[in-house]
Amino acid sequence: SKIRLHGFRGTFRSLIDTLDVDGKYLFETKEKILDHHNSNKVVLAYTNKSNHQVQMRELLNFWSEFICSLKESYR
Repeated sequence: SKIRLHGFRGTFRSLIDTLDVDGKYLFETKEKILDHHNSNKVVLAYTNKSNHQVQMRELLNFWSEFICSLKESYR
């Protein structure tokens, strides 16, 4: 069966939730990376202005290192 973009996104989210044993990465940061939007107008009014750039960079660096470590383990 083919893996589609949504499958990769689901894999990313599942693995990040599994690998983040210390709870370092906020739920909101993970959602922002996946470009998920909350339809609750009250939640949007308070969180839409948040900038998660620093946290997103840290999380994506963590993800990149994880992916590169997989590559190294297959050599």
